[in-house]
Amino acid sequence: MDAAAALANEIGLPNLTLALLAERLGVRSPSLYRHVNGLPELLHQLALRGVDGLAGAMAGTSGLPALANAYREYAVANPACYAASQRADPRLDEAATRALAPIFALIASYGIPDTGRVHAARIIRSALHGFVSLETTGGFGLPDKLDDTFALLISALETGLQSAPEHTRHQ
Repeated sequence: MDAAAALANEIGLPNLTLALLAERLGVRSPSLYRHVNGLPELLHQLALRGVDGLAGAMAGTSGLPALANAYREYAVANPACYAASQRADPRLDEAATRALAPIFALIASYGIPDTGRVHAARIIRSALHGFVSLETTGGFGLPDKLDDTFALLISALETGLQSAPEHTRHQ
């Protein structure tokens, strides 16, 4: 799995094949089937690694800036596993619950009740995912510093969470 993740980081997840992985490992493709049941299973294992890695990165963070920076650092350092983890897959539900726990804890700290937490989680994930996806695929071509832009994004998210409409906050 380490070799698969490293190769996918180098060539991009969509370009990963069992043949390329076997070549990297110096074995024949059929040898890989002792470890994974084909490319779909390999991609699932990378997705699970990504969800668990993201959960681990965010675990124990306190506050939106720390959580967001941990999220970004993990995604930038592990683009293939991160990308693999960003699709809904019932087989990832347990791991995804662990990854979402720090986000839901953060949302609760803003006084947003259970009825608004899914919306808030989607907003946070969309903002962070959009930023790191553009960053890891070279989508930011303008010269301004990315760290400054990321800090502004976090500030905007924090302002939004703090000023959520009254009907979404605890009374």
